[in-house]
Amino acid sequence: MTVAESRRLALILLFAPFLLWIVLLIVLPQLGILAISLRDDLRPDGYAISFSTYIDFFHEPIYWHTLLRTAAISILVTALALLIGFPVAYYIAKVARRRMRAGLFLLCLVPLWVSDLVRAFGWIILLRETGVVSAVLQALGLVSGPVELLYNDATIIVGL
Repeated sequence: MTVAESRRLALILLFAPFLLWIVLLIVLPQLGILAISLRDDLRPDGYAISFSTYIDFFHEPIYWHTLLRTAAISILVTALALLIGFPVAYYIAKVARRRMRAGLFLLCLVPLWVSDLVRAFGWIILLRETGVVSAVLQALGLVSGPVELLYNDATIIVGL
């Protein structure tokens, strides 16, 4: 085996777990969703291939509004993450003292160790009508009654 062949084999073996991960957890589920989206209960003995789901999507305005709202919120959250993340990363990498870098980096990573479900329930506990934020606002006399902070775009952006 030549050096070029051994390097090629090493590169293939290096990327094999990544490619397997991508195929099993991204490509195959997407193909499954595509197959399900093309099924329709047209025949009594099973399914037939149909584009009725896609036709319904293009003719129903609520689906378009939901798609556009989701896309707008996603773009905004991505932009905000970049605007906040780059200065924080720059500070950690270039400005912070060497002894502080690990601690600051750890502070950025700790929220990612928490499950998405636990994080969502945490936001619900804080922001619901009987939640912590509403109770604090009432105790300070800033509002006269319970405040529902969930179910609006600003809360979704903060949660994401």
